[in-house]
Amino acid sequence: MLLFSKKKSIFRHCTVISPILRKYSVIFFVFIFMLIFAGCSDATATQQAEKIQDQQSQPAPESAGTSQQQEQTAQDEEPQEESQAQDSAVLDIPAALSQDASGNFIADGIISDEEYSGYSDMDGFEAYWASDSNNIYFAMKAKTVGYLAIGIQPGSMMKDADMVLGFVDSISVAIYDMYSTGNFGPHPPDIELGGKDDIIDFAGSEQNGYTIIEFKRLLSTGDKYDNDILTGANKIIWAYGNSDTPDGSHTKRGYGQIEIK
Repeated sequence: MLLFSKKKSIFRHCTVISPILRKYSVIFFVFIFMLIFAGCSDATATQQAEKIQDQQSQPAPESAGTSQQQEQTAQDEEPQEESQAQDSAVLDIPAALSQDASGNFIADGIISDEEYSGYSDMDGFEAYWASDSNNIYFAMKAKTVGYLAIGIQPGSMMKDADMVLGFVDSISVAIYDMYSTGNFGPHPPDIELGGKDDIIDFAGSEQNGYTIIEFKRLLSTGDKYDNDILTGANKIIWAYGNSDTPDGSHTKRGYGQIEIK
């Protein structure tokens, strides 16, 4: 009986404890679940915040339409700027000079009245010239059927003169861009010295025993074997002869100057 009573007593105590365990077990599992849920929520929030931050740090991509529009605008502006530069160059040419329909200078071997703004008769060697901001337009005339030559900004005698020599033979007009390396020459073409031929345009004619040579070149070519033609007085030497060759002897020669305004 005693044993039975003890067992019964123990069972009674277990019966009382069991509801308490169940109650606190439920509370324990609810607490664990809340901790897990809170951890997941924090991780999700952190990932969303990082994603938003990455999106904000990246530059907004240009739309294809905007990029194409900007590229097309740049392409449209380039020809316009080039056209304006060409128009400016055309308008810069002295109006009296021979020109084509587009306003470009034409060397034709003819000296018209008042075509050139500058003129000087140097003892039978006639010099005509005009200039714009970039170029000089020059004509020389003398009573000869041979060559005409001019040397720009010489040093001592012929030395270091930037020379242009031209003549009209039976079939064509020839012109040379030359440089005098000594007091009495020689004056080889620039291209033989390592320079360039900087004559842009030229023409010539022979009529009634007179020869005319016209040419155009830059005021400053950047060529080592060319001398700059400056605003103001520019010293020159000149010569002409009876032969159609760059190595012929002089019939007449002299000094002078041209004034560039």
